[in-house]
Amino acid sequence: MARPAKLFPSYRKHRASGQAVVTIGARDFYLGPHGTEVSKQQYDRLVMEWVAAGRTNNFGTPESTLSIAERLVDYIKHCQNHYGTGPKSTTAKIIIILRTLNAIYGDTAAAEFGVQEFKAVREKFIQAGQSRPYVNDEMAAITRFFRWGVAEGKIPAQVVQTLQMIPGLRRGKSEARETDPVMPVSDAIVDVTLPHLPPVVSAMVRLQRLTGARPAWFDLGCFGTVVLSVRSNDRGRCLKQAEAKR
Repeated sequence: MARPAKLFPSYRKHRASGQAVVTIGARDFYLGPHGTEVSKQQYDRLVMEWVAAGRTNNFGTPESTLSIAERLVDYIKHCQNHYGTGPKSTTAKIIIILRTLNAIYGDTAAAEFGVQEFKAVREKFIQAGQSRPYVNDEMAAITRFFRWGVAEGKIPAQVVQTLQMIPGLRRGKSEARETDPVMPVSDAIVDVTLPHLPPVVSAMVRLQRLTGARPAWFDLGCFGTVVLSVRSNDRGRCLKQAEAKR
């Protein structure tokens, strides 16, 4: 039977120097004279910092030297723990987006990623024929990766501060493909569909068509009753649309 993996790296003695040493991520950390209280405190501190950093193999490496590819390994582990690992999970979608970032700038130090690099990745998405709203969503996902790195102490804060100052692509102001507008369903189709809907859903559709309310404003109250929750700044528009339909 295979031995279970150790949860924590070992505190041990370096014979040549007589110092205590612990190996984390293939790097040795010397803690002071072996067996002393100071060396044991140093050991506890390093191990707890390593655990808090997600047991990364890059622990102790200066953040200015770590590449984007190395940071992506840790970020994907975080996403897998947070979002799951299924083929249709959020993690799978994030990995697809980050492949382009890794292909272009994987060898670049994460601390050196800035405006020009951001725009170069965005241009790659545009040239691939992706729509403007989708490109904006992809770049937001990349910014979230760097924000996670800052929150974990893995990437300098000024990287995210710079990226957040870059505006998204605006309609008609870029070469990105625009999507076709989503048109409302015709009243004829709604009238044909209503008799086939459950009573509660049918009532929601009728109320939405009368008031111009959005589906997100609806909720089901007690005993299947339909509740419409409208924000104060939308109430006037709904009333005007309802009046126009009378």
